[in-house]
Amino acid sequence: MAEQAKPSTEPAAKQETVTGHTPGAASTEAQATDKEKRKYSRGLRAGQEMERGFSRAAASLGDAIAETMNTYKERSRASSFKKRDGALRDAIKNWTKATSKGMKTASDAPYEIVKAVNRGKATKQVRDAIKMFSPPMFR
Repeated sequence: MAEQAKPSTEPAAKQETVTGHTPGAASTEAQATDKEKRKYSRGLRAGQEMERGFSRAAASLGDAIAETMNTYKERSRASSFKKRDGALRDAIKNWTKATSKGMKTASDAPYEIVKAVNRGKATKQVRDAIKMFSPPMFR
């Protein structure tokens, strides 16, 4: 007597396909992480948002310095292969080109700071603090 195949009672999420993947697993994981919210204590949200903006700006400046140094290194190396004492002859040209590239990357930093300060309920508090510490001619 041949045994009859029993229908599976497991839910679809526990079953695996022939390739070993679980059906629907990717879509449920993506939905869980899409709407993740940050948690704040009462009254500390503005400070944490500003800190996050300042750290983004600092990271932008760090990227700019790295961009400058890498560009200079690449251009200096290329100059040294092109002509005798090329790295020394082209040092000023290479440095100014590298600095130009770095400044383009660094130009994002002020915007990151302004975005962090001009957001939410802390904006007025930040403006008042700046007024308090700024000289009278800037008030």
